[in-house]
Amino acid sequence: PAAALAFDALATIYVQQSRFADAGALSTEFLRHNASDYRGPYFLAAARDGQRLEENETLPLIEESLRRNPRFAAAHALKGKILLKQKKLAEASASLRAAISLRPDLVQA
Repeated sequence: PAAALAFDALATIYVQQSRFADAGALSTEFLRHNASDYRGPYFLAAARDGQRLEENETLPLIEESLRRNPRFAAAHALKGKILLKQKKLAEASASLRAAISLRPDLVQA
């Protein structure tokens, strides 16, 4: 648990500072040791999104994160953002509404 919290904090800093390659490398390493944690796939997806990598490969990471923790608002928000870019407005709206309902204070939503 402590390693997961430290990972979450550092990955958040990397993403907020647009250090997406660092966030991706950290996430990959975290997943090697914590394969079932929901945060690893999410931060790997966030890093990929920040690097503007293929969205069709990023969405399954978000789906995996949400499968592991359906109440993870940040994953719903990232999913909504990507779906908006793909012009899938109804699906994007549903994801963003889910994020807001789970965390009304979430900046990403």
